[in-house]
Amino acid sequence: MSMLGRWGQVGVLLAIAGCAGGEDDDSGFVTTVPTTPTMPVGTTTGEPDPTEAASSSGASTTGAPTTGGGDDTTGGATSGTTGGEGSSSGVEMSTSGGSNDTTGPGPSCGDGVLDPGEACDDGNAADDDVCRNTCVVAACGDGIVQVGVEACDDGNAADDDACRNTCVAAACGDGVVQMGVEFCDEGPQNGMYEHCAGDCSKQGPSCGDKVVDANAGETCDDGNKQDGDGCSAMCKGECANQGGGSLQAENGTAMNKKYCYEPGDSIDTRARKACESHFGVGACCLIPGGYSGLQWGQCNGGGGPGTYHFHPDPHPNGHCAPNYIVGDVVSPGWCGVVLGNFLD
Repeated sequence: MSMLGRWGQVGVLLAIAGCAGGEDDDSGFVTTVPTTPTMPVGTTTGEPDPTEAASSSGASTTGAPTTGGGDDTTGGATSGTTGGEGSSSGVEMSTSGGSNDTTGPGPSCGDGVLDPGEACDDGNAADDDVCRNTCVVAACGDGIVQVGVEACDDGNAADDDACRNTCVAAACGDGVVQMGVEFCDEGPQNGMYEHCAGDCSKQGPSCGDKVVDANAGETCDDGNKQDGDGCSAMCKGECANQGGGSLQAENGTAMNKKYCYEPGDSIDTRARKACESHFGVGACCLIPGGYSGLQWGQCNGGGGPGTYHFHPDPHPNGHCAPNYIVGDVVSPGWCGVVLGNFLD
């Protein structure tokens, strides 16, 4: 292409540029003033064109219109660059913020870490194990039954209700009377004589319950614990013939021996009981002979020296002395001396 042709192209380009950035004059024409050296097109200096470098580097006036001159273009580039740096800084701040978010929530009960103010922290929400879900150690009386450790937990310190203050269930035999349920409770002594019954429902076998407990050594039980009524306060007959009855009297031998009898006993029965108080229960029999063969004495003992006869009948006149009345005790049995009377 000729030199004149190349200059013609330059002129067209400058005219286009002038339409974009030139100023209007009064004539309405655009005057274009070249701002670069008028070097022939195609001539190279060995240095890259600034416009091409800027285009290649990607720097542009993004978001800023190129309505101004060269200064506006420079400002646009500067603005774009600054915006880029600001954007990069913003990314860094966002990354820093993300790093703070990864630390999670602060210390709390149930995180498995023993923090200040916590007695324990087992890292779970269970409330019935050794560490409560409030991070306090489980204990009897806290109202929560600890699995495998406590049988009950009613949350109080009372020891006479259904749940003991040791968090075990109340039961007959634990030695504590459960209010409204048990009559008594003496622990290992339940069921023994003069102690609580085995089922804690009543007093166990004891003197005064109107039941003669021979295994416990009772010989009588008149329903009370009083002396002097034939059955002592220890439920022992207050007479030599223990168990003979609730009443007592001197047996007539002048030896301060008492015998027991019942209010309805006949004179004959009382004679036998008086005899037994001297010789032993079951050891007396009717002694044959004599006036009527009705006197009581030691079985097979006869009426000789050392014998005693207990008479349920009077001695008739004309028989050997002495004369005696009903209830007299005579020794020796045959015609002996009257020692006393078992009816007194």
